[in-house]
Amino acid sequence: MSNKVEINAEALELNIEKAADDVLEAMLSRAQEAEANKRAPKQIDKARIVRISKPFNRLISMMGMEPLNRREIMAVHALMAYVAHNQNVKQDLVETVVEAEFGVNHIAKIQRMDFQRAIDFLIDLRLNELRVEEVH
Repeated sequence: MSNKVEINAEALELNIEKAADDVLEAMLSRAQEAEANKRAPKQIDKARIVRISKPFNRLISMMGMEPLNRREIMAVHALMAYVAHNQNVKQDLVETVVEAEFGVNHIAKIQRMDFQRAIDFLIDLRLNELRVEEVH
């Protein structure tokens, strides 16, 4: 009877080793599939993009994340000209300061939600009090 127990224990040990090998092989296979999927170019479903983009565009519009419209850009430029004239500086300097404040490379790229803040910034702007610090 003791031989049967030993044989069963050996069989059990073999089954455990085989199960462990199967698990390791499955994990390796999944890792290889994941790596292959990373390298494979993703297919773009253009129809899905169109379905998503319309509601997304409305959401962006509601959040004010779209760029300024033509009239808003003209208003910002007019106020920049006014500030430059009153403070006796070039308009390019005022434009550079505004672009830096809003993190854009052109006034037209200011987000619509920042329009009022841009107007307020220009109204409060005092270039003679502006400190320039060197960045090392």
